[in-house]
Order: sequence, then C-alpha cells, then structure tokens
Amino acid sequence: MHKIKSKTGKGLSPLMLGGTLLVIVILAVGSLVYYHHNHSVKTDLVVDSKGSTVNMTPPNASDKQDVDQNKAALGSGSNNQSGTSTDGKRSVSVVISYADLSGDDVQVNSYVSGIFEDGGTCTLTLTNGSKTVTKTGQGAGDASHTDCAPFSIPQSELGSGSWKAVVSYSSNDADGASSPANFSL
Repeated sequence: MHKIKSKTGKGLSPLMLGGTLLVIVILAVGSLVYYHHNHSVKTDLVVDSKGSTVNMTPPNASDKQDVDQNKAALGSGSNNQSGTSTDGKRSVSVVISYADLSGDDVQVNSYVSGIFEDGGTCTLTLTNGSKTVTKTGQGAGDASHTDCAPFSIPQSELGSGSWKAVVSYSSNDADGASSPANFSL
C-alpha cells in the first residue's frame, strides 16, 4: 500500500484523516436533516380567514372512503332530497342572489339549492300591487346546484314603485320557490 505523501515528505497523519472523515460525516448528516425538514409534509392545522380550521395532512383511507360515498350520493341524487311534495317531486330551495336596478334594467339572479340538473324551468314573478310581470328561463346544472339564467327586465316595462320578486323552479324531478326579494324603482 502506498502512503500519500505531503510536500514535506510525510504521509497524512491519522489525526488529519480522522478529522477529514468527521467533517464529511457532519456534512452528510446535516444535508439529510435539511432535506427531511424542507421536503416533509406539513401536518399542521391551518386557520383560514373565516376562523375555520383546515387539516393540511394528506387524506387517509377513511377520508377517501367518505369522499367516494359522497360522490356516489351526489351521482344518485339521494342527497338532493329536501323533502317530497304530494306529486312525488323533491322540494328544493330557490335563492335570489341579486334583485335590483342595474343600469336601465332590473336584474334578478337566482339558483336552486338541493338539485343540480339541466332543463328545469325558472319562473320570475314580479308584483307591485295588482300589477304582475312574469318571465321564464332555463335552469342549468352547476357543480353543486342549478343556476337559473339571469333575468333582465327593462325598467320601462315595470314602472316605479315597490316591487316583490319571487323565483320558482320546476322540473320533472323537483319544485320549489324563493322567499320574496323586495326592491324599489
């Protein structure tokens, strides 16, 4: 075996060799700790802007099973039943999200909670005393509900005064109506 010789002609001392190995081991362990710390999944719970706690850990088998059951329930429509009317249709809730003057038109936006399907009929009924104006539109399924097409009625068709807006929804499977939304022109 050959000895590595330094410029002075002497070989590396065991102390120098041991020190070099120690530095290499320290660097390797430090690198592993750094990698593990920066690449591990954070398991902390995070509080969102609404004060709700969000679990940031990956889903476990139970979480995945819950998701699969919810997907199956959504697909079958079993979670959509808010009740059943006398004609066998589900009772659903219609929500008016906006009803007011927008430019020269009255704009009414709504959606149907409790069902997501295409093809149902949304009916807007505006009343002011004995005057009634009715408009219809189609429902369109969204990810978790049915959107009613926005209604836009020229203010000139209504006239001034206090108006009450109600949106109803009807399909082969469901019926429902909103609470009244009041606005003034």
